[in-house]
Amino acid sequence: ALMLGLVGVRYLLVPQLDNLRPYLEQKITEQTGLHVQMQELKGSWQGWNPHLSITQLSVTEPGQAPMLQLPSLQAVISWKSLFSGSLQLRQLDVQGLTIPIRRDSQGQILVMGQRLDMNDDSVDTSPQAWQGPVRWLLQQRGVRIQGTSLQWQDDLRGAPALKLPSIELQIGYRQGWHEVGLATALPTNLGESVALALRVQGQRRLPEHVDVMGLPWEMTVQAKAVDTPALRPWLDIPAALDRAWVDLHAQASQADAAPSIQMQLLAQLRDLAVRTEHEERVQLEHAVVELEGSLSDMQALVQGKASDDVQWAVTMDGLGLRIPDLFAQHVGVDQLKAQGTAHRDELARLGLNTMMVNVRNADLDAQLSGNWREDGQFEAGVADWTGQFQYLNLAALVNYLPLTVTPLAREWMQAGLVQGAVT
Repeated sequence: ALMLGLVGVRYLLVPQLDNLRPYLEQKITEQTGLHVQMQELKGSWQGWNPHLSITQLSVTEPGQAPMLQLPSLQAVISWKSLFSGSLQLRQLDVQGLTIPIRRDSQGQILVMGQRLDMNDDSVDTSPQAWQGPVRWLLQQRGVRIQGTSLQWQDDLRGAPALKLPSIELQIGYRQGWHEVGLATALPTNLGESVALALRVQGQRRLPEHVDVMGLPWEMTVQAKAVDTPALRPWLDIPAALDRAWVDLHAQASQADAAPSIQMQLLAQLRDLAVRTEHEERVQLEHAVVELEGSLSDMQALVQGKASDDVQWAVTMDGLGLRIPDLFAQHVGVDQLKAQGTAHRDELARLGLNTMMVNVRNADLDAQLSGNWREDGQFEAGVADWTGQFQYLNLAALVNYLPLTVTPLAREWMQAGLVQGAVT
């Protein structure tokens, strides 16, 4: 019976697919309520696997503009699908897909003309509801979508349309990992590219009893040469940020049965400038920022809640500060390297511990270590530092004291340390 079924499909059904196209269009339309049209439907074979080719596929709601238009779709379907009752793709190539997404003036999201209601209680959004779709997606052997464009129209912000003209999606399986890759070039005025890679560890065929949402996973996001202020029409970028080019590498992972998501963040900043209405206050030629810790602790640090330690490291070259309400004069640093841990205690006070700082410019070359924490009684907080100076220009030391230091202490240093150096 199995062989007869395969022979029947191979020699009778697949070669006649284009003749069946009007019937298939009608049946899909009747079952979905959507008007489906295909300019051409061809069928052939790759070994024992049916190969389908669709040209100019269009899906439309009655009385509406097309919600989906595909110039070309190629699919190789596993022969096992004919008897398993589940579609199993060996290969899917989609060319020329356009996805319009819009947020209207009331804040509603529309994807390809269809309203996405995030507050619809009738839609099950629990992890269990995603088991079936995620399991099916991960088990596909070779999905490749190329030449896709996405257009984001934000009427609520009144922003111009943002178009990503070249998106690629690939899904596959390699060496015990299910892999999903998404990449797009950015418009030339915004940056170079953005890429996302998701890897989920598991068997090639995931048994039904396996909780796919609990499998170990890793996700990496990369952004190259992003002109951060240029994103201001679509994102809330601080108005004072005048220039900043950013390369970002972020990785999140969760081991099997691990209670928390671990995060690693590496950001490189180039040619950064923070400018107020009247003058430039911060300049930075180059910087590298690294963070490592659990996602929940990073969120707690930002939200002002108690957290465990998050490791951090910063390297800066060519730092210039002109902040009249913090320093009396311009402060320039040729190179600064710092690392340590950050946390908030049970009272949500920020603390920086086990810090090691190397700072160098024309006036000093120092290695410092210690701790700092916020304190309600002292505006500048409480610090405990020890250090070693390879070089220190004593007369310039007062220039590096913040204005939170008492005027008496500043005047004493200015009058008492008029020249000399420590080496």
